[in-house]
Amino acid sequence: MIKKISHHSFKITVKTVEAVFRLVVWSIVVVVSLLVLLQLGFWGTLAWANSKGGQEYAQTALGEGMKGTGYRIVLDGMSYVLPTQLYLGHVRIYQNDEEIIDIQKLKLKLGIFPLSNKTLNVSLKAQDFTIHKTNTPSSEETAPIKPIIVEGLDLPDIYFHTMDVEDISIVNLTVEGKTPLMLSPTISGKITLSENMVTSDLTLTNNAQNAPPFIPNLVQLKGSYHTKDSHLTVQGLDINAPHYSLVSNIAAVFRQGENITLKGLLKTQQVEELSPISFEVSIENKENPFAHVDIGAIYKDKPLKLQSDVFAKGESADFRNTKINLPDLSITGDVALNTKTSLATGKLSGRLEKLAAYHILIGARHSVDPLNFAVTLNPENGAQNLVFNASTPQYSHKDSGLTLNNMLVKGKLYQERLTISSFAAEDKKGGTLKASGHVDTKTMAIDGNIKVDNLHAIKGEMASGIINMDIDVKGQGNAYKVSGTIKPKRMDIKLPERFSAQIPHLNIVAQKKGETLAQRNIVQDVMLDVIFDAPNQIFVRGWGLDAEFGGKLKIAGMLDDAQFDGNLNLLRGRYSEFGKNFKLPRGKLAFNGSIPPSPTLDILATTKADEVTAQIEITGTAEKPKIGFSSVPTLPEDEVLSRILFGKSASSISPFQAVQLAQALQRLSGNGGGASGFDPLGVLRSATGLDDIRVETDEEGGASVGAGKYLSEKVYLEFEAGSADNSGGATLEIEVSPNITVESEIGQDARGGAGIFWKHDY
Repeated sequence: MIKKISHHSFKITVKTVEAVFRLVVWSIVVVVSLLVLLQLGFWGTLAWANSKGGQEYAQTALGEGMKGTGYRIVLDGMSYVLPTQLYLGHVRIYQNDEEIIDIQKLKLKLGIFPLSNKTLNVSLKAQDFTIHKTNTPSSEETAPIKPIIVEGLDLPDIYFHTMDVEDISIVNLTVEGKTPLMLSPTISGKITLSENMVTSDLTLTNNAQNAPPFIPNLVQLKGSYHTKDSHLTVQGLDINAPHYSLVSNIAAVFRQGENITLKGLLKTQQVEELSPISFEVSIENKENPFAHVDIGAIYKDKPLKLQSDVFAKGESADFRNTKINLPDLSITGDVALNTKTSLATGKLSGRLEKLAAYHILIGARHSVDPLNFAVTLNPENGAQNLVFNASTPQYSHKDSGLTLNNMLVKGKLYQERLTISSFAAEDKKGGTLKASGHVDTKTMAIDGNIKVDNLHAIKGEMASGIINMDIDVKGQGNAYKVSGTIKPKRMDIKLPERFSAQIPHLNIVAQKKGETLAQRNIVQDVMLDVIFDAPNQIFVRGWGLDAEFGGKLKIAGMLDDAQFDGNLNLLRGRYSEFGKNFKLPRGKLAFNGSIPPSPTLDILATTKADEVTAQIEITGTAEKPKIGFSSVPTLPEDEVLSRILFGKSASSISPFQAVQLAQALQRLSGNGGGASGFDPLGVLRSATGLDDIRVETDEEGGASVGAGKYLSEKVYLEFEAGSADNSGGATLEIEVSPNITVESEIGQDARGGAGIFWKHDY
């Protein structure tokens, strides 16, 4: 069936089409008009934004937004560049009208084309970024430390979910201070937003060429933050610097009463045999927070550990229950630190078991028994005052053989001045060492005094002695002076049995080019002005010589080239060799030169031998002595030695005696005075405490024994007993002055005599 369409219905349809057509045309006109208007508005807005009025409006709006914060931002040279770039010629940030940050030529660029992939590209560059040193005014009242609380929030529903940090860089970053830091950092990486979670994978590099070694050249950060739970997790914070590297992780909940935990490993190649340092810091996030610090490592197979509970309140950080364990060293105590003034109050005590682990710092020559010490910290007139004391039952120095007992030192460090108020020690026989003085740790100015009383200060194979000394040490920088007097009460010097032995030299190290004062050997900076005053009791024994000397020396010049000038003259003695005893009519040790102080010998020994007077002259130096033979009347050396040995001429001795004569000449030429070195009289002297013991025989076979002892520094008593009748006696010598001596003698028959003797050295 075919349905007919009426003419009336056709007319309605045409009208409808015409109306729709007119609507479409009108709509196109409106849209085009709007597009034109929007384009005109966009360009007008852009022109206005770049105009003075637009910049003033932006500055005013920024100022309104910063009201009440204490900060103010000033923008100069702002402009917008199509399509998405903002340029700021100069940005200054003020805190209470004090400029704290200055930025030159800042460019911010947002990439809109990657938005199709829901990614926003960000690029931020600055030419010069300066952080000024500021003096933040302090508040009279100490405000409590507030916990870090971040309210949970939901991430807004924004179009992009990834921020691609292409390049955030500063060409020149300057941090002002005593030593300004010049850096050039660049940040790159990604930041992702999803379901209230912000995750980051960022890398910071420092491109500065002359940055200090403690400044990292690479930092990598991987972590996440849950905005609703206020939970921060850093899975990896890696820091690499020229002298160290750090790997750590962080877990923190920024809500009241929750914990913030930091763990990590610190590695350094600056200290050999040191393992990576592990650390863990746990902070309770509350008002005036509490933290526990635990640090550990291994050094030379020995554990290192630091533990402390830290309580923060206002400007004070209290370190309680602090325990520090280093190799053979333990320290405990409580200290409160004012974080505003950096001044500390508290007490620390410790114990050093031995020095072996610290020989790399002080040398291997020193050793101590357990050393106990205590330190008290107190602010004084706005500066740090540190009072300390230390004690040890025994200290010894390997090279010199010096041993000190009951050593006690007290002092203080105030600002840059180190004061030793008391240093005291003693040896095993009651001798004492005392010292006091102060050192300016900045200028290294020294003013001190050392006093020694009857100290057994030298004990070695060649010398031992009892020393009295009063020495002043003064100076500053690279010029020091040591002056005063050394008065040995007694010295025993043993000549080597074989003259090939060498006297040790001081280890003098010359300064290298470019070497600093701290690296320079201090002996090159010390001048000496010392008097060595020994009127008597300088005993020289060995190779047949047994003599006592006395005299005075002047020691002057630089310590590394000290000059010795003076004489030690013979007071009494004898020379024994070949089974015979020689008298010593002359003896002198002359010092005139630099170190080592090897004196020139001038010793004459005489004896009667086969109707001639045989003479032995010991000359040369103590380091390289020489022995010569002569006689009165004059005879050849082999003749003199033959008469000493056998009592007759060399032409009259037997073949066996000729061999003995040759061996004696060979030994006296420098091959030594005996292999064993055993000295029975020396053992007896040491056991009895006598200053002199001798055993002599005469040509008839008679024997005599003598013994001498100093009753005081200037009174000498000597006894002698012989096998013959009435051969014993006693002699008492009293030194009135260095040149005048009174002698009194009493024989076994009770007869006596006295005399006054005067001597003078030419």
